[in-house]
Amino acid sequence: MEASTEPPDGRVQADALNGAIAQDLYFLTQHTYASGACSTLPCFTPSEGVTCTTSGTATDFTVVTSHPSATVACIWMSNPEPGLPNLVCS
Repeated sequence: MEASTEPPDGRVQADALNGAIAQDLYFLTQHTYASGACSTLPCFTPSEGVTCTTSGTATDFTVVTSHPSATVACIWMSNPEPGLPNLVCS
């Protein structure tokens, strides 16, 4: 496997978005959202070194990503409070 050249912050952000897309795919067949490691989601392959977990219910989900060398961790919320973005990295 070839090492990724994308910076860790970019990998953390991309995996949060890709995890959200994979959750939507999961919902299409399961009619609920998954909980656990993102690697169990359909069509999701984590970036090198990124930790990705998700927590889902019948109506919404979150995806949390981090990397030991990144300056940010990210959370994708499918149903954020009004006025807040889906993706927050800090």
